[in-house]
Amino acid sequence: MRRNSGKEAVQRDSPRKLAAILAADIVGYSRLMGSDETGTHLRVQKIMHHLIRPAIAAHRGCLVKTTGDGFLAVFESPVEAVRCAIFTQRNISGHNHELPLSQWVQFRIGVNLGDVIVEGEDIYGESVNIAARLERLAEPGSVYISGGLHEEVKREIGCAYQPLGYRRLKNIPSTVFVYRIAPKSPATERARDWRTWRNGALFASVLLTSAASGGLFLGQLQDRQAPSKDHTQVGSNSAPASATNLVSPPDPSERAAASP
Repeated sequence: MRRNSGKEAVQRDSPRKLAAILAADIVGYSRLMGSDETGTHLRVQKIMHHLIRPAIAAHRGCLVKTTGDGFLAVFESPVEAVRCAIFTQRNISGHNHELPLSQWVQFRIGVNLGDVIVEGEDIYGESVNIAARLERLAEPGSVYISGGLHEEVKREIGCAYQPLGYRRLKNIPSTVFVYRIAPKSPATERARDWRTWRNGALFASVLLTSAASGGLFLGQLQDRQAPSKDHTQVGSNSAPASATNLVSPPDPSERAAASP
């Protein structure tokens, strides 16, 4: 008879909660570090500090962990998770175009919706693994989402969703229908340049609240009861309906007028 390890027993007894999971990693991180270790580290830290952490907090998410060449975040709202992914890719692209091509830091992002196991400040489960596998499928600078997540956001975010069909993901028993969020859609064009975000007063306020909101969000996940239905099932190929604006930083002209 097989005996469970201590970690397996903890995960079995831990609450399972519904969440949107965003997994991201840097394309060619080892190559970048090999060619310019100090410069790459500083550029990645700058992007994390000035863009990614504030963007996650502004979209009411929680940065679960960083891995040197990537990060994992969790959101209560699937709509906010996808908006955050689009916003992040759009503004990293704007940041890269200020640099030589050899110094570009490009992310791949995968987003999934499903049950997660909340254990302390970390999350586990097949839904997390699917988000990570989607990220590995994604092209540099792109966002890939699962069919189940597409069903939840297609009427709320007016993007062009490119269906890529059913994909078999490593160590995932069932195939997953995958969508790619097409670049330069109306929703992505509404995201402001990352410098506006960096220089705005909103950025300063978000930095002050991001640490507190992260712990609060994981606490809320532990307190809430998740629905029992399987949200990792594939979605339909139906076209997106009405669009909703992205959560974007304030317009620079508006901020200038409000400044003393």
